[in-house]
Amino acid sequence: MVSHFHNYTLPLNTATLITFHDAAQKDLGLRICQVMISTAASASRNGPTVEELATFFIFQHEISKAVESILVADILAPLPEKILLEGDGYTLVGTRRDWWFGATINARWGKEPLVPTDSKWRFLFEVRKTSPKTMAGERISEK
Repeated sequence: MVSHFHNYTLPLNTATLITFHDAAQKDLGLRICQVMISTAASASRNGPTVEELATFFIFQHEISKAVESILVADILAPLPEKILLEGDGYTLVGTRRDWWFGATINARWGKEPLVPTDSKWRFLFEVRKTSPKTMAGERISEK
């Protein structure tokens, strides 16, 4: 199941609603889900750092696709409440929570109702100083 919006990217520090149209092919109906990607700095009420913004900009398409895949998988079968994704230079920690507000939404795609998911997701985006490949190489060379 893939969203029809292939060229979008998710923003930082903004709650976003994503629709999944292909869910209807799995008899799940048209779905809508809330997601947010926050930076570590913004979690402490500061804006994102220059390093966070630059790293997110470089990997925003990869991150958006990874998050979308998690949301789709969670629609098909509930995932664990926490998920860790390690990218090349960043880490995403996803947390799933009940989305009570979703039940109050009356959203439609044309005349078709969008069914809210039971869960919403929040991902904490953190810049990692070294990539997993580099860290693995350091561990190997230390032996």
